[in-house]
Amino acid sequence: KRQAYMKESCSSFLVPIRTRIFHRSLSLLGFIYEIPCPIKNNNRYLVLFDNFTASYHLHSEIHLCLCQDFRRHISNIDYKDLQLYYQHAFQNLNLSIQSNYTIDDIIRVRKFGAQYHNVRIIDIDCSLIKICFFE
Repeated sequence: KRQAYMKESCSSFLVPIRTRIFHRSLSLLGFIYEIPCPIKNNNRYLVLFDNFTASYHLHSEIHLCLCQDFRRHISNIDYKDLQLYYQHAFQNLNLSIQSNYTIDDIIRVRKFGAQYHNVRIIDIDCSLIKICFFE
């Protein structure tokens, strides 16, 4: 499905949550999940990408989709698991909980289906933690 994106990056205004974006250098599509805040995320956008990854980016790194109908974008995604991923993420947007995790903490996470695994936290970037599985 084709979509048009702005050629210039969006640097002069705040882009709202659920906005469809294109990250040109990564060649990835995604949605804005967190807007920039000096305290919460060092003035960066948290973007959920269509490859099930998430990362922080500056205004200058993202390009806006001209169509901003969230439901239309979700319905145009062919992969059902990705549709459910986005729907679940944005339904639970206001449930974000401040964590007290530190690097080298060991936690249990769900990897696939109902399987849980122990992981070690190897990096923390505001709302994101990077983990390493023990396998």
